[in-house]
Amino acid sequence: MNNANDTVIDAYRKTFALYGDAPESVMWSSESQQWRFDKLLEMSGIKSRAFQAPPRVLEVGCGLGHLYPTLTQIVGEVQYTGIDIVPELVAHATNAYPDARFICQDICEKPLDEKFQFVFISGLFNCPFRADSATFMPALLQSAFNACTIAMAFNFISSHVNFKSENTNYFDPQEVLGHTLKITKKTTMDHHYRNCDVAIALWK
Repeated sequence: MNNANDTVIDAYRKTFALYGDAPESVMWSSESQQWRFDKLLEMSGIKSRAFQAPPRVLEVGCGLGHLYPTLTQIVGEVQYTGIDIVPELVAHATNAYPDARFICQDICEKPLDEKFQFVFISGLFNCPFRADSATFMPALLQSAFNACTIAMAFNFISSHVNFKSENTNYFDPQEVLGHTLKITKKTTMDHHYRNCDVAIALWK
């Protein structure tokens, strides 16, 4: 585990101790967490597809697993796996959602030896601030995309904002799009769809 990961783990341990099973523990409000979830599900195409069997879904940086109930409400039955590096969040999510699977692991250091139709990453790149964010994002995107067979969708905060918080990571959308186009040419971006948020979908 690297120093940047240690900083992230410590930050989320503190917020989880304060807020418990709430979006604030992963540095969201309930409203912002939900509209980000909704956008990623829309862009991935999972909402409009018909499945013969429950789709296999991976969420990287799953936190407390709050995407899982949203998926079951919108998509129906899913085979959900959440992966995160914060042990306390993974343990809580495991108890909260016994029908889902949660793993405490760094997907960059130890990729999963299995495939999922859809991969989602929501909020992982935003907070807390990471000094290595410029190299962390493309490495994680590649690892996550390697695990999907249909589509991956993720979000981040645009650098085109009126003000910046010192505890938040901001990314130039053109640079991020450049990273994704190296992974696959099948890429869709929605910039500033709400506030300063950006969502990108990548397709196999």
